[in-house]
Amino acid sequence: AYTISGGARDSGKEITLHADNAGIGGLWSDGVTMWVTDSADRKLYAYKMSDGSRDSAKDYTLHSENGHAVGIWSDGTTMWVADTDDDKLFAYHAFKVQLNASDIAAATATLTLTNYREDWHYKADGGPDNTCQGPVSATSEALTGLAAATEYTYTAYSASGDSPCASANEIAAATFTTNAATTSLTATGITGTGATLNMTGYTSAWSYKRTAGPSDTTCSDISAGTTTATLSSLTADTLYGYTSYSGSGCTTANKLYTVHFSTTDYGVGNLDEAAEATQCALGYPVGSNNQCAVAFTTGSASGGYTLTSITGQFRLKGGSPTNINVAIHAADSNNSSNPASSATVTLSGSNPDTAGLYTYTCSGASCALSASTTYFVVMSTADTGPSNYYQWVLTDSDAETAHPATNGWSIANAGRFKIGTAAWSGFGGASANGSPLLHIAAR
Repeated sequence: AYTISGGARDSGKEITLHADNAGIGGLWSDGVTMWVTDSADRKLYAYKMSDGSRDSAKDYTLHSENGHAVGIWSDGTTMWVADTDDDKLFAYHAFKVQLNASDIAAATATLTLTNYREDWHYKADGGPDNTCQGPVSATSEALTGLAAATEYTYTAYSASGDSPCASANEIAAATFTTNAATTSLTATGITGTGATLNMTGYTSAWSYKRTAGPSDTTCSDISAGTTTATLSSLTADTLYGYTSYSGSGCTTANKLYTVHFSTTDYGVGNLDEAAEATQCALGYPVGSNNQCAVAFTTGSASGGYTLTSITGQFRLKGGSPTNINVAIHAADSNNSSNPASSATVTLSGSNPDTAGLYTYTCSGASCALSASTTYFVVMSTADTGPSNYYQWVLTDSDAETAHPATNGWSIANAGRFKIGTAAWSGFGGASANGSPLLHIAAR
């Protein structure tokens, strides 16, 4: 090694080549790594510029025809190796070690080090990995304990020396931002008289109040760091809705989430999902009389179930329709995508004259439901002429909430409708994937 300025020898920067690197023909460096040709081995040997040590993870094995390598050069993307026997420049992908982050979530991510074939270490600029970690023998490493919505820079280092995370051993770096924490309001431990609200992923102060069910406007404040609230003195076989708010006071502008559940043994519903701007009309909005339906499937309890209630979400009615009819139908034996023509049981309740939730209760032996069986909730009203109808609200979401969470019950992802005497069909246009908003409760 010699200085550029004066041509004096600079022995401190000299590199002692590996014993096998004997057939030297040329060299090139990107400022971090020095590659030296070896025609005898058909290989480019790699050395670290920082200390002259071997960096075998960056070696190139040359093509079998590239047997007399005498010179090399790269533009950072391609490495060219001259061969005097073939009068040819052989081209290779430039060896670029990369550190990438993938599978990024709120508290976890995965680091992957590509184009590196030796053990490595890593360290972050903050968080749980702000000290040297490793060695890692695999190409990927799972990260845990990260903070949500936080930017991290991770650096990978070679595993050589007593201080593997020293700057001289840096290989590559990756910067990424974790996802925001997923928060939600759920209800667990549901009994006939109580339940527990859970604000998963939320650590600040919050408040909640009842927004569906027996009237109760009490607002309860929950301190920061507490993620649960116990509900008591509830009424059995009743649908409840609770809404959470950021901060204290249950301020409407600070609304966060709403959860619905029934104080029964089993329940499934999609009332927590966002409503579409459209709805399924029951009655006579235009043309002939409409009916609406949605399928549901029961769980696998060996003794079957007893239906207690159906709750639907409605918008303001049009005109003066007659009484609503809410019934359960079996699946049509000729086409299981449609309800059978006759109801197995009819439920009772109030007409949905104003917007909101309306519950229809079931009584008698006909409320029995078989296990692992598909039924339909069918809603209709008598034909009383144009512009008289109720509006059953739809949702585009396929998500639903069940209790117990693994009870096996489910609601179809799309509803059905029937105009006059025509056949049942699916919704069209913007509502093609719409499913009516409802909750089904059973014992």
